[in-house]
Amino acid sequence: NANETYKVFIWDNDTVTPLALPKTGEYAENDTPKIFVIGDELARTYASTSKQQGFGRFLDAEFVGVTVDNTQSVDGNSSKNALKDGGLKYVLDNSAKGDYLFVMLGHNDEAENGATVEEYKAIITQMVTAVKDKGVIPVILTPVARAKWNDDRTLKDTHKDYREALYEVAEKTGTALID
Repeated sequence: NANETYKVFIWDNDTVTPLALPKTGEYAENDTPKIFVIGDELARTYASTSKQQGFGRFLDAEFVGVTVDNTQSVDGNSSKNALKDGGLKYVLDNSAKGDYLFVMLGHNDEAENGATVEEYKAIITQMVTAVKDKGVIPVILTPVARAKWNDDRTLKDTHKDYREALYEVAEKTGTALID
């Protein structure tokens, strides 16, 4: 859409650099846009002394002029938990038009107590639709594959069905997707 404004970033091994930023206030009700993250242990920010880090820690360190709120990324989080435990409500209560929501779930949905692919698709669609209605820009991130290997030593595509569901949600809702 020609009337929409997007932020474009260059990602390399060490940094995330803004390529183009719209003028402050042109796209948001607030002067400092926020990036909210709803995710699991792969998105979570851990203590700086921890050897384990999710990508949320690096968003916080690399985006300039943006506030990152990664409080809704929790170890073991599934899409069901993110909805039931108030992750979406938190974002809706604390976000403003022009903020972003990065959603990376699915890693734990594949587990026994997680959502089926159809439930997952419905939950992600609900999240995307709710934040779009508020003027928040959703970005869907596909889940990171587990370190499981086939007999021929190739990586098993452990989240294939969930990843494909996200492609469907992104297409249906017109939402950006990072794979």
